[in-house]
Amino acid sequence: MNNFNFLWLFDPSVQPQEYLKMVKQLQFQWVVANPHILQNPAFIPSVKEKDLSLGLNFPVFCPQDFLTKHPECYGLSSKGLKTQQDWLHFACPENPDFLEYQKKDLRNWLERAEPKLVSLDFIRHFIFWEKVPLNMPPQDMNEGCYCPRCMDSLAKAFGENLRQLSPHQLKEHHGKELAQFRKRRITQVAKELSGIIKEWDSQVPVMMKIIPWLEEEHQGARSSIAGQDLESIKDFIDIFSIMSFLHIRQESPEKMKQLAQEVRDITGKKITLTLQSRSIYGEPELDDERFVEYWESLKEAGPLGFNVFDYNSLCDAPERLKLLQALINE
Repeated sequence: MNNFNFLWLFDPSVQPQEYLKMVKQLQFQWVVANPHILQNPAFIPSVKEKDLSLGLNFPVFCPQDFLTKHPECYGLSSKGLKTQQDWLHFACPENPDFLEYQKKDLRNWLERAEPKLVSLDFIRHFIFWEKVPLNMPPQDMNEGCYCPRCMDSLAKAFGENLRQLSPHQLKEHHGKELAQFRKRRITQVAKELSGIIKEWDSQVPVMMKIIPWLEEEHQGARSSIAGQDLESIKDFIDIFSIMSFLHIRQESPEKMKQLAQEVRDITGKKITLTLQSRSIYGEPELDDERFVEYWESLKEAGPLGFNVFDYNSLCDAPERLKLLQALINE
């Protein structure tokens, strides 16, 4: 997998040829895209015509189009709300009908796209990590799922006394049980989906996207709240993709290296990192100096490759695109 670098595209209105023109400008050899992009009948043929490698990014618990048509599949957050925040739409991870639908959809896209890599995205419990303030404890987070189905499963696994407890009580007094429950579920789903991919083609690498929190951050919430327990998941994943959008929360470029090292130490697997090209959620503008610092830290982290967020951001900032090209060509 030489030059495993790629540019994210999330806007289905963009013409494939325009997007691929920028991919070529950046000298990238890969395109990794979501189903809502791949369903454009011109997209997959255009990628093949350019002799680029195609990867499928599969949104495990966040298929927005499906959830808006099937609202009964949403989860329930710790704030008593539907598991939706801004653009993030999340399904209940304990819903067997939803999971069967996703398995069927994954098989469909494997046959349709014939990807050379599959990325498992949103394979975790509901948490809009981008908007979580630094040092916020799990007790204060809006996360989930706490729907009756999840509470039933939790009670069956760890005791009926947990069934009637509030999310705050569970996190405060039974955090260990809740963490075990969540980690087991995400690991099981990763195992099942990875198995489908490997059954289709054993040579296709499976990548998993993980939130950019160190294990010690937020009192271990990466595994205890999101359910991303790297130690138990590593046997089913070939590459871990760290969503290192560090500028969103005004974090130091040095954290790139810390995240990369920790994930390697825990899993022994290859990793990729994300390079944020511009500000996203109203945080202070990402100036050139800081952008270069993130780039330098990314290079020092020594990933298998990196992915850039995203095409539309670079279209709106041609000078940033030129800077990125210059850094790549150094």
